[in-house]
Amino acid sequence: MPSFPPSPGTAFRSTRLRWLALALLLACGCSTKRMPLAPASAERASLTVAGGNGNAAVEITLSPDADLATVASAHHAILHGNASWRCATLVPADGQTSDALIAELSQDGTVESA
Repeated sequence: MPSFPPSPGTAFRSTRLRWLALALLLACGCSTKRMPLAPASAERASLTVAGGNGNAAVEITLSPDADLATVASAHHAILHGNASWRCATLVPADGQTSDALIAELSQDGTVESA
């Protein structure tokens, strides 16, 4: 089967696409402003986790038959936000640490996880 030479338009398009690809590669690859992947300082990197600062909120999952208000009052904790899907956030009361609240909640049979 005879081979036909490429049309002049195809060669022009191919060359243009190569120059466009090279220009995009240089423009995107040589930018001087890099996207930060980590915080600039350790101060911004600190997270508030349960037990981290002694007064952080505690996420809990209740058993299906548990009442959130009863659990919160039994452990002298304050409900933070709205509870949904048996999940809630409790804040330790004044004078109580999140570590102590987690220890109490882990002993409660109506709390699946804390």
